[in-house]
Parts: sequence; structure tokens; C-alpha cells
Amino acid sequence: MTTSPSPKLGAMLTIAAVVVFGLQDGLSKYLTDRYSVFFVITVRYWAFLLVLALVHRGRLREVAATRCPGRQLLRGVLLTAQVCMIVQSFSSLGLTPTHAVFSSFTLLVAVGSWIFLGEKVSRARLAVIGVGFVGVLVILRPGVEVIEPMSLLPLAGATTFAAYQLLTRTVSSYDSPSTSFFYTGFVGAVVMSGVGPFFWEHPDATGWALLAVVSGSSMLGHYLFIQALRYAEASAIQPLIYLQLVVATTVGVAAFGEVLDGATALGAAMVVGAGIYTLRTGRVTSGRASP
Repeated sequence: MTTSPSPKLGAMLTIAAVVVFGLQDGLSKYLTDRYSVFFVITVRYWAFLLVLALVHRGRLREVAATRCPGRQLLRGVLLTAQVCMIVQSFSSLGLTPTHAVFSSFTLLVAVGSWIFLGEKVSRARLAVIGVGFVGVLVILRPGVEVIEPMSLLPLAGATTFAAYQLLTRTVSSYDSPSTSFFYTGFVGAVVMSGVGPFFWEHPDATGWALLAVVSGSSMLGHYLFIQALRYAEASAIQPLIYLQLVVATTVGVAAFGEVLDGATALGAAMVVGAGIYTLRTGRVTSGRASP
């Protein structure tokens, strides 16, 4: 059935997805302050795989058929690593600085598209991308503060996610979105099954309930975003994804007592501004960094 375009509905669904993802990130921080990051992510991936199996029951072989298995497997590994880094960063650094730096992934995708995919990038766009990376430096403040290795986690996560995005663009020419989505969950579940059991925890009933909520919210956020793409073009709704920084900052300040200092606010504004300009002047694949 053909869906009639509705940019307003697409925007509303995107905002709803962003709010769900931002609240999910706050809950992920709450859980990883109490349980191992690897344990929490393992449970999320297992829940994700279970839902995929139920949704595609009877046609798993069809969905799993891929023309580029190596790239699909690498995509899954990259995304799993990225999720681990970002969720650990939530716990170690907080929601606000993590999202401020991670927002630079759009700029990294633009640079990667230029270097690896041969896409044309104007001098003006390169200059704006440079401004965005200066914004990252403003947030990290090298030379003013000693950079702890842990503070580089969100930047490493952004780099890994950018690589994942570029691979997603290449496999989209060969495999269907459902196949790529399947490998996102399947590979992540396999990888975390080799790691998570060594960090197994024994939550109480409340802990299991919260794990169920964080897993369900991840799936809900993905569903809302997929529905948004049915009604509006990706280029039209992608800038709205930056609202997640606002939601995450609000949750960080209100729920965890984080402080939004001037340098972080200025750096985040530079990164977001550069990212929006980049999105408006070129085609950048969108996506979400967690299962």
C-alpha cells in the first residue's frame, strides 16, 4: 500500500522517536551505574533478536539472504562496538558531553563520503565541517584540561558509527533494509553472547523491569523513526535528530545533576550547526546508534 507523503506527520514521528531515544539513554545511564555495561547491552541485544525472530518467523532464511555477507557482518560488529562505547560513556562522562561530541558523526560521514566514496564536497562545506571539528575540540578542551582516555570514548564511538553508516550506504545497493536490520540485531547478539555472560549480573525484579523497558524503548524508537521515513524524506527530518542532544541534556541535568558549562554549550552549538549545514548541502545517511 502506497503511503501519501506527509512532512508534518514525518516530523512529529521523528520528534517522538528522538524523545524516546533520549529517555532511553537516560535509563541506560541509570542501569549502567548499577550493572555492567556489557550485561545491559547483552540483554538489549537478546531482546532485539527475539523480537526480530518473532516478526520474521517463517521467513528468516529469506531475510538473512545477503549478497554482501562480509560487509553485513562488519556493520554489525562496528555498531555493537559503538553501542558499547557510547553507553559506557553515558556512565563515565554523562549524557550531555557524550551527546555533544557524538553529534560529530554526521561530519565524519561527510568526510568519509568524500574520501572513500568519491562524493564531491565544496570548499564551503569543508570549511563548515572544520568548524564542527573545532567545536569538538572546544568540548574536549585539550591543553586546558588533561584529556582522560575515557573522554575520547564518544569521539571513538562517533568515528565507529560513521564507518557503520558508510558501510550501510554501500550494502543498501545490494540488500533490502529488512536484511540490513536483521544483521544489525543478529551480529550484535552473537558478539555480545561471547562477552555478556562473563559480566552477568543478578538484578532484582525492579532491575529486570527496567531492562525490559530500555529494550522495549529502543525498539519503539526504531519503529517510530522507520514510520517517519514512510511519510517524509530523510533529508527533511534528519536535522530534527539533533533534538536528541537537547533531550539528553535535559535528562542529564534534571535526573543526574549534570552541569552544562559554557564551553560544552558553545562546542555543541558549533557541532550541531555544522552538522545541519552539512545535511542540507549533501546526502548523509541517517541512523541510530543503538539496538
